[in-house]
Amino acid sequence: MQSRKVRYEIILGLTLLMVSSLAILWVYKIVFEAPEVGALDRGDMKQWSMVLILLSITTLFMGSVSGYLIGKYLHVKP
Repeated sequence: MQSRKVRYEIILGLTLLMVSSLAILWVYKIVFEAPEVGALDRGDMKQWSMVLILLSITTLFMGSVSGYLIGKYLHVKP
């Protein structure tokens, strides 16, 4: 039962990570690209760097949260 719970926590953590990354990209596309469509396709490095910064912050946050949850259920200090 304990291993099944840990497995669910791992799956939940990975799912939250993917959903949050997609949500960040979606919000970025709506907020920063509303006036002109396809600005990201032109290869504007400033926008790509903003996307990568937002994704890295989200990845670090969600990775630490999922790592904490996994460590809590495995009784290992994160």
